[in-house]
Amino acid sequence: MTGRTDARDDARDDAPGGRDGQGVRGLLLAIAGVCAYLMPGMYVLTPGAPGISGVWWAAYVVGLGLFVVLAFAEERLSVPEPWLVGGLVVAAATAFLLDPRQGVSGVPLAVAAATVGLAMSWRWVVAVCAGYVVLIAAVALRTEDTTSFAFILTMMYTGLVLFAAITGYSAASERRLREQNAAALAELTAAHEALRAARDDLAEASRAAERLRISRELHDLVGHQLAGLAVHLEVASHLTDGQASVHVEAARGAAKSLLSDVRTVVARLRDDAPTDLAAALAAVADAVPHPRVVLTAEGVEDLAPGCAHVVLRCVQEGVTNAVRHAGAERVDVEVRTSAEEVLVVVRDDGRGAVGLVEGTGLRGMRERVDALDGSVDVMPGAAGTGLTLRVRLPRTTCNVTEDIPVVGEVRA
Repeated sequence: MTGRTDARDDARDDAPGGRDGQGVRGLLLAIAGVCAYLMPGMYVLTPGAPGISGVWWAAYVVGLGLFVVLAFAEERLSVPEPWLVGGLVVAAATAFLLDPRQGVSGVPLAVAAATVGLAMSWRWVVAVCAGYVVLIAAVALRTEDTTSFAFILTMMYTGLVLFAAITGYSAASERRLREQNAAALAELTAAHEALRAARDDLAEASRAAERLRISRELHDLVGHQLAGLAVHLEVASHLTDGQASVHVEAARGAAKSLLSDVRTVVARLRDDAPTDLAAALAAVADAVPHPRVVLTAEGVEDLAPGCAHVVLRCVQEGVTNAVRHAGAERVDVEVRTSAEEVLVVVRDDGRGAVGLVEGTGLRGMRERVDALDGSVDVMPGAAGTGLTLRVRLPRTTCNVTEDIPVVGEVRA
């Protein structure tokens, strides 16, 4: 059984601007940056282009390599990102300083400025742009014959650098805003699920208190009166004879039967009400907009109410932890029963939890499961491989609760 969350989440993934769309846009932006950075080298290599120094080539290739690393392989390296960005900024500035007359040498400046905007804080963006503007103005005044043309060249490259830096910083700000919104949504979803669980607990406690009150009233009032009636009829059966004794004996038997029925009703009222576990689990899956929750529940119809309640709370806790802490895209929930046990598995594909410290939720789950002689295993994988929660409950404590036997009947 799979919750309706599947279709809703699939539709969001495929929609423009979904998680897949964000990855495609990032890849296209990286490819566009590489192509732009390649343009100066391709121009210099065209037939008839002026010669270029080896130092320029060294600075150019270093800058290109650093940009490729930042765009495609940064997460695989242990080098801090600011170092890579700083190297790219210096390499682009060196290439421009060594060959300002080749107009395309200003393109690496723009690529470096955009990278700073994407990766660094606004203070670094302002500092790099200011440094680049000073560099462009100094080189233009040194190389151009007229001040007016130097001014035009300075404004042209300055506009290119500022546009690239602002565009990169705006894209990074949008990305950070999306991440903050996703984190806020995860917290809100977890809080909503916790409130829903608390509401269910409160409603169940209220129903249990009402059942207990009714059972006590039946026991104390009706049961007491019927017990007294049965005693009087017992005495009357010994004081009468003939046809009257037949009717007294019939009334005595009816009183005993009615007293037994009242005690049976009282016992059932004191027992837990049955729980529609399948529907409750589906509601947990449907209540989570992200990550995608895939639910499989088999053979849960015949579980005792107390056991079903523990299973439901374990699933709620596992899903809530995945939403709040894992950063997962998918959570698989399995509830299966066999002749020996009830198995609950909640598995996510999030960031994992190396060095996991159990909080109040997991400790409360262990207490619930221990009360039924079960076990809880939390298995964090390596970083980025998710986390698995496995709960086992012995079937002997999860069978359907039978009626409590009636005791204390009036004996003849």
